Amino acid sequence: MQCISQVAQLEEEKRHLDFMASMRQYDPDPSTEDENAKDRPKDDPVVDLFPDDDTDDRNSKCKSFYL
Repeated sequence: MQCISQVAQLEEEKRHLDFMASMRQYDPDPSTEDENAKDRPKDDPVVDLFPDDDTDDRNSKCKSFYL
């Protein structure tokens, strides 16, 4: 009985590994990603969400909130 459950577990793990291998084709090429990351500036997610807010104004609000 234990042998049957081990076979079933190994088959399930193999299916998972096959699936993960098939998904790897959709991953971006890491060498291309690194080259592009150097060229573009780092984005501030707060600026993306609130583009009209000034950075100095945002920092002063945070400081006054914690004081």
